[in-house]
Amino acid sequence: MFNLKYNFLVIIQIIVGILNSVLIMRVFGVSAYSDAYLLAISIFSVFCLILLMPIDQFMQFYNELKVKSLKKSHDFYNCALVFSFFAGIICCLIFHFGLNIIIKLFTLDIDSQRFEILKHLLSILTCGLVFYPINGVNERLLNAEMRFSIPYMLVIIPNLLVVLVQILMMINHYINIYYLAYAQALGLFFVSLFGSIYISKTLIRFKFVGWQDYMTKFIKNSMIMQFGNSFWSMTIPVIFNNFLVTFPQGYVSYFYYARKILDIANNFSIGPSKNILRSKISKFVSKSDVESIKKVSKSFLLWGGLVFLVTVVVAYFVQGPVITLITSNKLTPLDLKMISLLFLSLSPWYFIIFLETPYVCVNVQSKKAKTVLFINLSFLIIFASLLPLFRQSIGIYAIAVSLILAQIINLISHTYVANSIIDKMDK
Repeated sequence: MFNLKYNFLVIIQIIVGILNSVLIMRVFGVSAYSDAYLLAISIFSVFCLILLMPIDQFMQFYNELKVKSLKKSHDFYNCALVFSFFAGIICCLIFHFGLNIIIKLFTLDIDSQRFEILKHLLSILTCGLVFYPINGVNERLLNAEMRFSIPYMLVIIPNLLVVLVQILMMINHYINIYYLAYAQALGLFFVSLFGSIYISKTLIRFKFVGWQDYMTKFIKNSMIMQFGNSFWSMTIPVIFNNFLVTFPQGYVSYFYYARKILDIANNFSIGPSKNILRSKISKFVSKSDVESIKKVSKSFLLWGGLVFLVTVVVAYFVQGPVITLITSNKLTPLDLKMISLLFLSLSPWYFIIFLETPYVCVNVQSKKAKTVLFINLSFLIIFASLLPLFRQSIGIYAIAVSLILAQIINLISHTYVANSIIDKMDK
């Protein structure tokens, strides 16, 4: 399952991601501006997940329609594309005019300085949401057609623009955090434009397709499944941010810098393989091919796990010297120590999420929406309950310990449900 070719294809994306992270450290350091920007990105990621809710099951419906009729699958793509554009516009307006309420939900005890910076950043970022659902449909189509390299090339664009903006600010000695938000929003537009053009010229020619009968079922199932599968991803930043803003300024940056490094390591080690796994399991579930599901899952866990562990160990030892070199000592030894310790404490959580990936894929592609929702809701209840208990004794590290314990229970639950599904297929 570990495909070296695709991991090499994603190296550029990883480099851009690293540059983006270290440049933010160099330009903005650990400050109210870095706190507000990282909070804004975490809230924006929740907006993006919400926008994916109506189109989450595109790959599964597309594969099923393609088996029946190639024309129907092509019409389905075009209809989903038109729908996603209008859905993006509506959601963008809702988020934009409800920012005050949204910010209070995510950061109830935030100080006035960071609140104003955060509000301005989000008002810019929400403009890019118009195009995000289009990108979601295009990515799922390309993965369904086994064109895995194209989405990785496209997703580089927003981060690349952010990197270029930061380099220009350093050259011109003019620092403005809001330019990063403009670059991110513009990047999402370019991703939707280039992705749609590529698909129209190579796979499915675009044409306006009105509402189809199967769209209602598709949207309903997607909403339920995405809500169930991503409920914790949409809710956990609320818990994270409300917990982090109770600490002094800078702790938000420590936490999200550590997560950025882990995200980069995780993306390099298993990102491409995870996309391949999800696409293959989608097809095997449609055909009830139990042996193939077991085979690709075992391969993913074996090779992906090995690469993940090696990558995390290397990242832990090199992050300090690399950050020091690139940021020109912008961060103090205490800053580097805090980031390193948070990175180390969060690593087991990421590994447990990796271990449950094949089982989650089986449950999602089998359309077990209510079960997935129940499991993720249980995770949030356990995590939120443990967090205040550990805070008194271990402070900021309570977040890692609570995550690990809650995720272990998640792993057990997903494994049990997925094995039950596979056993029924095998009969």
